[in-house]
Amino acid sequence: MEPRKSANLLDLRVAIAGRRIIRFWWKDQEIELEPHALLQARRTGAFVVAGWRGCWEFYSYAEMKDLVIMQDIFETRKDVPCLVPTGGRA
Repeated sequence: MEPRKSANLLDLRVAIAGRRIIRFWWKDQEIELEPHALLQARRTGAFVVAGWRGCWEFYSYAEMKDLVIMQDIFETRKDVPCLVPTGGRA
């Protein structure tokens, strides 16, 4: 099996701006997510994706692999987080 490819930051920004669902590998899981924002962790400076999947979830951009932009479009939520919570996945 080929090694997984790191996510492309430009692709991620396009998906967020276009409200397009993404699919990616994170650790050993395949995730499908509505990406709403790209945040920066205050403590580490790492980029973190804030996305909706039934609840708000946060994923370290550096750990996202094989990002695919799906055709499906999602509705923007009004409660998008503007800060990365401490103790989260990021």
